[in-house]
Amino acid sequence: MLLFHYKHINIFDLNKKEIRILLQFGLPSIFAGIAIMIGEWGDKFLINQFLSKSELGVFSMAFRIALLYNVIIAVPFALVWNPLMMKLRTHQEIKSIFNRVAYLYFGMSALFIFGVYVFLEPVLTILAFDNKFADSFSYIPLLMTAVALGSLQNIYSAGIFYARKPILIVYVYLFSGTINFICSYFAIIKFGLLGATFTFIIFKLISLLLIYYVSSKYFSFKIFSTEYIKLILLYSIVISIYVEYILGELPFIIDILYVFMSCSGLLYFLFRKEFAGIISRFRNKSYPNT
Repeated sequence: MLLFHYKHINIFDLNKKEIRILLQFGLPSIFAGIAIMIGEWGDKFLINQFLSKSELGVFSMAFRIALLYNVIIAVPFALVWNPLMMKLRTHQEIKSIFNRVAYLYFGMSALFIFGVYVFLEPVLTILAFDNKFADSFSYIPLLMTAVALGSLQNIYSAGIFYARKPILIVYVYLFSGTINFICSYFAIIKFGLLGATFTFIIFKLISLLLIYYVSSKYFSFKIFSTEYIKLILLYSIVISIYVEYILGELPFIIDILYVFMSCSGLLYFLFRKEFAGIISRFRNKSYPNT
């Protein structure tokens, strides 16, 4: 394309103000990525040092499968949400929009992880990959939960980007990554892969809360309410019933029916306000004089 447009390109006629803004966002993003990798790859380094190669392989495979969450949920969401978040920053109802988006994202993430927990092993069995990944199955939902917590940064870090200070994310991840490395050292020696998994979840949770704490100095919104408690209780009930009465006890078709019914109920609970709004608008159109 440069060959066709070289006449219109002048490297000496640049918008210096725009370049400065782009670098202000771009360079800290690189360092933030490095800081995040320190926190995530530190566990693998410690596992390699203190556990066996096979355990490192199990953890790495579980982590790679858990990253499906990023491909299917986090990245598509970020591509839509990040520019929208910047566009809506002066909206009158911006805080209520953030409240709702964070709640729905949390609920949909939990629903996706539950679906993966139920269907991943049967799908891999059908594809004849179950033997290769069998040891990783128990860690995948936990690692996916950690990845989901980390992806909430796209919402919780709004104030940092509104203030044009993305370098603050670097400081947060360097701090939390260092703490995670120290805690993982003791957890892996004492509890093995399970210790590494739980410290990784805690690392992502602490990082998320620290990011919101820093971000809230520039822009804050409600990150927890009774709705979250109700939703967590509902998920707990659904998963408990599945594990206690359905998992391994009934045919796979019953699993599918149970998950379909559970997901339908949970989706209605999540989006009941939206459904109520649609029904209300439909009624107003149908009965304009009432």
